[in-house]
Amino acid sequence: LVVSVAVPLAALDTVATPPGQTLRVAVFNTGARNEDIRAIAAAIRFADPDVAVLLESEDVAVRVDRRLPDLSRLATPVDGAVTSPPIVLAGRDWPVAVAPLAGGGPATVVTVDVGGHPLDIVAIHPLPPVTQAWARSHDQTISALTGDVLPRARPYVLACDCNSAPWSPSMRRLLDVGLHQPTVFATFGAPVVGIPIDHILLGRGVVAVSRELGPFAGSDHRLIVTEVALRAGDDVAPAARGGRDAAPTAP
Repeated sequence: LVVSVAVPLAALDTVATPPGQTLRVAVFNTGARNEDIRAIAAAIRFADPDVAVLLESEDVAVRVDRRLPDLSRLATPVDGAVTSPPIVLAGRDWPVAVAPLAGGGPATVVTVDVGGHPLDIVAIHPLPPVTQAWARSHDQTISALTGDVLPRARPYVLACDCNSAPWSPSMRRLLDVGLHQPTVFATFGAPVVGIPIDHILLGRGVVAVSRELGPFAGSDHRLIVTEVALRAGDDVAPAARGGRDAAPTAP
């Protein structure tokens, strides 16, 4: 267990960054039938994120939110459990936009501040390609994401249960638009025989300060958290230029 987690973690690049210049982002697919609210909230609290992306969490989000006094659910349009955008809890009332994706549920885009500069957190959850219909939906979602939402001129990260292992064709398409550092340790299933499908992928100008693996907390996925920073010298100007790079307005 120790080797299966510690060795892959050591393989991921991280950089030293002064305090106050970072942002902690967590992703947790809590599981569609996971009613262990206490365990879910405890896992998120222990991860201490500034932003937490929750997936398959429509039925538990309100109850989890009540147990997290330092985080609040950001308001996003909701259109039923299947087509709802990913849920985001945050320590501040960051502006949120929802980007429709052909073939699947929409993406949630949260614009946060890191050291005085904007950073977009794009959250998605494509279907796993386990049937022909779901594989078609998965492919359409990745195509819409890479073609219509990414890349972005503003620095960004992609936070997801991507249902894509690092060696999969869909991950290659995500890396081809400039994302990097996919998860390499098991996030779905047991650590020894599981696969890495939950990711916090970094866009241009974004670096990882630390990466941590959380518990299952009643789910079949592990929580993951990455502390990110903006790389000095890259174009991180705060001015928006319209289109996909314009800062969304709060609902």
